[in-house]
Amino acid sequence: MALTKIIGKGIGAVDEITSDTAGTSNFVAGVNAGDAIASGGTQNTLVGDDAGTEITTADACTAIGHNALATNTTSSYNTAVGHDALTSATGTYNTAIGPRNSGDQISTGSKNTIIGDYSGNQGGLDIRTSDNNIVISDGDGNLRNYYRGSEGDWAWQANRSGGYGFIFDNTNSTNPYGLLIRFTAAADDDNNKYFILASDSSATRFYVSNQGDVANHDNSYGAISDVKLKEQITDASSQWEDIKALTVRKYKMKEDVAKGDSDAHWRLGVVAQELETAGMNGLVQENTDRDAEMNDLETTTKTVKYSILYMKAVKALQEAMTRIETLEAKVTALENG
Repeated sequence: MALTKIIGKGIGAVDEITSDTAGTSNFVAGVNAGDAIASGGTQNTLVGDDAGTEITTADACTAIGHNALATNTTSSYNTAVGHDALTSATGTYNTAIGPRNSGDQISTGSKNTIIGDYSGNQGGLDIRTSDNNIVISDGDGNLRNYYRGSEGDWAWQANRSGGYGFIFDNTNSTNPYGLLIRFTAAADDDNNKYFILASDSSATRFYVSNQGDVANHDNSYGAISDVKLKEQITDASSQWEDIKALTVRKYKMKEDVAKGDSDAHWRLGVVAQELETAGMNGLVQENTDRDAEMNDLETTTKTVKYSILYMKAVKALQEAMTRIETLEAKVTALENG
């Protein structure tokens, strides 16, 4: 049996027609559905009035709904579900699922996926002739999430008029992780790209560059510090000896030098192990090394809590100011004596 076609509006009116010349392994149900299927068109499933009505030699298309995939003739592997879904599409490997008009303006674009009633040209996004796009929309066709197949500065975008645009909940109670951002094919380390970029309609407000540098618009960095959250508040002990024991170093990072030595690689700071030797173990943290797939490399790398080190330096500065003021008072007394 080459083609099975069922037409009619009720069980009592069903008429079954077979044809040996209209392709092979096709199933058609609906007025005018699959009317043009010719020898060579195979494995198509077309259900609904005018569903796939222009298909001639396309293969493995699925059209369910009135006028779904109505214009396609020879392009294979399209899936259209819903009233007028992909009705104008002539490309291949498209998928559109929605209650009405899903992807109905897609023309020559291929390999697009649409969930919801986005037409193919709404909300400032026109993918009628482009490829490899993914769109999630609501029942009114409003864009909610989409992946732009064409090359550009961004790929995924989520649209929302208020509240949080995205919330990620990790419900693992024993081994939770948050967001992982990876550049798996490049290590430019040139400060010209971003791991994170935050902006509003006026300016860039915050970013983490591909060098790991962090910057924000107002040069303001803080910590939660309300007195209502603290107890056992007392004056800090002297930091004079700790700051005096610091060895401030000039150095270069091995990774930077490996790409080509330069004076631009000089850095100023401390060495974790030297802090430990000076007795400031509390400023050093040891972290497990992991590869790009988060596998444990069974080695560790030490980091320094610079924010606490800076506060120790502020305390030591206050002590120095007190000593200076005491000396100034003594000098004044001697001069007036």
